[in-house]
Amino acid sequence: MMSNTRKTQEFLSYIRTPLSQSSLNVLYSANNVKYERCQLFSDFTQSLIAKISDTYMGDEFTKPIQRMEHFKWCWDENLEDFRNENINLKHSAELFHYFQQFMVDSFYASKDKTDMEVLKHKLTKLWKYILSYTTNKTRSDVDTFLDVYKIFEKTL
Repeated sequence: MMSNTRKTQEFLSYIRTPLSQSSLNVLYSANNVKYERCQLFSDFTQSLIAKISDTYMGDEFTKPIQRMEHFKWCWDENLEDFRNENINLKHSAELFHYFQQFMVDSFYASKDKTDMEVLKHKLTKLWKYILSYTTNKTRSDVDTFLDVYKIFEKTL
């Protein structure tokens, strides 16, 4: 039986230790990850974050139901923007709900929206990191990346 100290060390290694580029390449190859798709998925996410933060009226003017309507409107507009560029992503309830929950937790629930540009920058930076093909990642980061990538794949 593994000791708690050993389990803690393994967990910390899982979330802290970056994988080598060759390990990342093996994982990407095994999961059929394509650089161009990472770029597309990142562009979609960046555009969604910008649309949400740039059009949000503020907590003082909205109720939770209106925030969900705002997210849906931004989502639909983002899909339409991509369609106008001849990038036809299929609707995915799974992807929609994934990002809806993420934005509820990290944007709409944020108490400090005094500097919207700072919040937008933090979210943008996070998703650029997660969806980057070339950035060194920990095993934990790769697991998140692969989960999101596979959900995005269903939209193609």
